Amino acid sequence: MPRTIARIGSPGPRLAVSSLFLITGLLAGTWIGRIPAVTSRLGLDAGQIGSLLLFFSVGSLVSFQVIGRLIARYGSPWCARAAGLLTCAALPLLALAPERVSFGMALWTVGFAIGATSVAMNAQAVTVQRLAARPIMHSLHGLFTLGMLVGSLIGGALASLEIGPVAHFAASGAIVAIWTAAAATGLVADESTGDEEKSKGLAFPPRALWPIGALAFCAGLGEGSMYDWSALYVHGELGASEGTGALAFAAFSGAMLTGRFAGDRMITRLGPVTTMRGGSLVAAVGLIGGLATTTVVGAFLGFAVVGLGLSMLMPLLYSAAGSHPEVASFRGVAAVATMGFTGLLAGPPVLGTLADATSLRAALGSVAVICAIMATLASAVRSPSHEPIHAGQANGQADRAGSGTFSPARRLEMVNARKRRG
Repeated sequence: MPRTIARIGSPGPRLAVSSLFLITGLLAGTWIGRIPAVTSRLGLDAGQIGSLLLFFSVGSLVSFQVIGRLIARYGSPWCARAAGLLTCAALPLLALAPERVSFGMALWTVGFAIGATSVAMNAQAVTVQRLAARPIMHSLHGLFTLGMLVGSLIGGALASLEIGPVAHFAASGAIVAIWTAAAATGLVADESTGDEEKSKGLAFPPRALWPIGALAFCAGLGEGSMYDWSALYVHGELGASEGTGALAFAAFSGAMLTGRFAGDRMITRLGPVTTMRGGSLVAAVGLIGGLATTTVVGAFLGFAVVGLGLSMLMPLLYSAAGSHPEVASFRGVAAVATMGFTGLLAGPPVLGTLADATSLRAALGSVAVICAIMATLASAVRSPSHEPIHAGQANGQADRAGSGTFSPARRLEMVNARKRRG
């Protein structure tokens, strides 16, 4: 069983890892909500903004390739705390950058820190999920999405009050740094891995994870396509106003948030394979329906169904890769993060090219086909160490307080076990 680093009086592992997901979402949302103010101060046009935001993406991709080695050496709790604190420290640099080069470097640093935090906290989530003996990954990702929403709304509110990004980022960074340090005291140490596993730093999927990696790429491609093209489809193809078009993305995002919080119950009832297959098919059917209609309301409903379907996929893939018996948890999580993020980045430009050659409706239709293909690969998420957890099986396997954390008695037992190992 994994060793705990939690101290008596610290938050339980479930509460601690939940805090990390919410915190990381808040930091990402804080930046997203102030992008207009920061880029306006630097006098950037749309093309320059797009080019500079690539620094954030590159920073995240680099972090996926090195974080596995760091987790192998120091553990996911230490890495999650360090990367989270780095994000808090780097966030004000985005508002302080005096020109484009330094702004690009700040974006790279924040992207690296958030990417590293994502892998470390998902690796920690796999460990806590094993200890809890019930699915928790979807609700954790729901907290991340909720944090992004709250962070962006706070940013918008502060912008309306004419509070500048420098003060906003500095205050947010300081508050969240204290929160991160406190939450990290309740994290659980990883299971030890062999020297061979520690020597592997790159996060491209090993052969055992190729099917899961392919699913992660496709799921990321689907999400990225909806992020960038749903509003444009409603505006361009259906003739709605820009404001109405933006509501298409809101319908998709709101449904995805709802689905994330319902996902753990779906896993408990149906198991991972059925949930994976069902989520893929729901997304395919929703997209086909949204594209077949000629009304704005019909498109909204279809895209909302897509959000419900896709919401089930990435958290399930993180769980499957992190629980694979042939791969260390942190390596599996890093591999899924790499492939999912690559799909997220590749989807929008690929669809744009396809739309130029055909139409946007046809391009989005190809995503529905990809979702249907994903359903045929759903068995990849089944592994001996990742069988569906049903409520009755969990009895006696984990101490669960009403808040979903480990009981004080259980945490004391874990601390004593670590001391005995010496």
